[in-house]
Amino acid sequence: MPKTSPIYGLPYLVGSDGGRNIKEVSEALALKLDAVLAQTGNPPLDSDLVSLLQRLAGGESEIDAMPYAQAAGKVASPGGGSSSGNIYWDASVVVTLPAGRFSRPPIITAAVDIGSTGGVSAGCSISNVTTTSFTIRMNRVGSAPTGFTAHWHAVQMKSGSAEG
Repeated sequence: MPKTSPIYGLPYLVGSDGGRNIKEVSEALALKLDAVLAQTGNPPLDSDLVSLLQRLAGGESEIDAMPYAQAAGKVASPGGGSSSGNIYWDASVVVTLPAGRFSRPPIITAAVDIGSTGGVSAGCSISNVTTTSFTIRMNRVGSAPTGFTAHWHAVQMKSGSAEG
């Protein structure tokens, strides 16, 4: 048997109800809340909640700014590329993206971590981007490209917010 709260008499279930009276208690609670709020002159929703509901009803413009899908990872320098003077290119590496994650080719950004070697500059290039993979090629000025890593991030935004 449902009980009621001491101040407003709002019905609630007790452990012995076992869910038998959920419909009755739910209806009684809604009707009692309506009556109490109408009697006190308080609106059932505060202005912040009303504002939020109005924004949500107006569409997903704020939500559209969030990414549709993302993935990130790292790939080690494979070595075995070519050189010209003191500029060295690594062999290309194909990175496989998570299956089914992207519905369009994502935007890929990458950065190379060369550790603490001084006097060496490194970079990478991205090509052949699809919904399932991309190719990364690392390069280094100063010494052959071995023992370093490229960190990458793939992002596909929602259609209303940005390219990708």
